[in-house]
Parts: sequence; C-alpha cells; structure tokens
Amino acid sequence: MKDRSSHRSLVNVLGVVYYHSKTEDGGDLYLTRHAEPHAEHLEIHNWYEEAWFTKHRVKLLGTSSVYKVPTRTIKGTHLDLVVKNCRVGEDVPLNTHTLQEFMSAEFNSPWEEFALVQEMGDRQYSQSIGWVKVQRPLAIYVPPQKMQLWQSGRSRSRINRIHARHPGVDLDILKQYKLVYEWIRGKNLIEIFEHIRTDIPNIVEHLRSMQNKAQNDLSRKGYLMADMKPEHVIIDEDDCKRIEAAGKRGDPAAAAEQVRMVERLLEVGKYSIIDYELLFRTPEHEDRVKAARRCCYLDDQRDRFEPTPLPSFLSRTEILG
Repeated sequence: MKDRSSHRSLVNVLGVVYYHSKTEDGGDLYLTRHAEPHAEHLEIHNWYEEAWFTKHRVKLLGTSSVYKVPTRTIKGTHLDLVVKNCRVGEDVPLNTHTLQEFMSAEFNSPWEEFALVQEMGDRQYSQSIGWVKVQRPLAIYVPPQKMQLWQSGRSRSRINRIHARHPGVDLDILKQYKLVYEWIRGKNLIEIFEHIRTDIPNIVEHLRSMQNKAQNDLSRKGYLMADMKPEHVIIDEDDCKRIEAAGKRGDPAAAAEQVRMVERLLEVGKYSIIDYELLFRTPEHEDRVKAARRCCYLDDQRDRFEPTPLPSFLSRTEILG
C-alpha cells in the first residue's frame, strides 16, 4: 500500500474540525471527532469497496440514494453506517404545501450539513432546549472521479450561492460527496405504528401530532426542517421493545397504552431526529449565531497581542530572534 502520510492534515470547515487524508483510490476522506475511535473501520476498503458495498448495502426508504451498510469486522467488531449521496445543487422535490412554506429551501452542502448537525447536537447559544439527539456525523468521502454537469443534476447558480455564502469553502460541482453517519438502533414512528392496532384515521392523527411535536422542539432549539416527516423521528430500540410488549394483549386498551408510551417519550425528548439535507436555522437563531461569532472575532482582535497560554509541559523558546 502506498504511503500517503504526507497527505494527512487537520482542516477546519465552518467550525468543524476534520482529519483529512487522501484515500488509496485518490479520493479525499474527512473524518470528524466522532470517527476517531472508528478510524480503521472507516478506511474506504472496509466499507466502500465495490464488491462489499454492493453485496451488503440495504436501500433505505426516501427520495435520495441512502443506504445502510456494515463495515468489515475488525478486531471482533463492526460498525453499521448510513451512507448517502449529498444532493447539493439539485432541485428539491417537495410537495405543494412545503413549497409554499419554504419557498427558498435548498439542499445543504456536505460542510453545511455536518456543521448544522454538530451545532444542533451541542448545548450552546442559550437555546430554550439544551440539545437534540442526532445521528453522529462520522465522515465525508469525496471519490476522485468527476461527473459531467448533465450527470450531476446540479445548478451552477445554486452552487455559486453557496460559494457566496461561505467564501473559501471547497465545493466542486462535478464531484460526488458521500456523507457517512452512524446508524441509530431503533424504529421511526411509521414503523412503530405498524405494531399498534388502531384505526387508520387515529394513526394519521397521532402521527401528525407527534411530527408537530418534534418540529416544535426543533424550532425552540433554533432550527427548521423543510421536509419534516414521521420517518425522521426515531425511537430507541429498547423503548421500541417495551412499546411492542405493551400491545401483546391485542385489545383497544393495550393500543391506547402504546400510543401514550410513544407520546411520553416525545414529551421528555427521548427520540432522535435524522435526515438533515434540508435543515436550516430559524432567523432568530441565525442572528444569535452571527452575534456569537462577532463577539469571538472582537475578543480575538482585542487579545491578538496577548501570548497564548501554554500547558505546563511546554515552554517558550526564542530562535533567531
């Protein structure tokens, strides 16, 4: 294997620090801090090698190319991944209601998406909700091959708008960007209600109410999702087992108890949100973020001549003046 150690570096893109390396096939791999314990599993040949990926991938429901795929087993363990193609610059296939509400919705670039997910999962900026459970973003893989523009389905004007928003952020209109997340063990709301014996009208009403609850939590945190669906709300695997066990009697009272269990989990925030390609900040939160960044900039300017504090095991040395 060719030594590519000289191509390894730390890079900061939109506030997210990545460990960047060139892959064996000449592509680029960007690992987040969440990927550090799994760096070997995330080497390209351990999950994206063509024969392995084709054999083991499972297509997930949705309008985009999203797959669940396990890594190869390394030291007795493997990692379940969610791998999706970034649709930045493409047309957004939203229904009429959503288009009316989010007229300017566009797919996030890979860097924007990871930055928003990291930010949303952290306790910061004094939002009324401390945090929202999200999938852990692990890696961005950029294959070396380039597409023709007609193959990409992307609009130059959309890509140019992203470049104008974030000058200096590298985004190639002709390259694919594959986002890698850690798989969340659990079920979405649709899958849960497949095991609850109740009438279809009641199911629709409950799903709408629960979706609105999750959307309101996001809004209070400072975010909106243009394509919010019940499929984007995930209940943990252990909680799902308890919900299913409560319905084994098969009577209406058992179904009602199952619904209450799901509602209680959402009420206390015991759920996760997935699918972030149409996630964005509310105007109020956008203002908070800009103000916080401005304060950091002004602090740095004020203290630019102050020496950086060193840890106890380092000391200052002057060389050639």
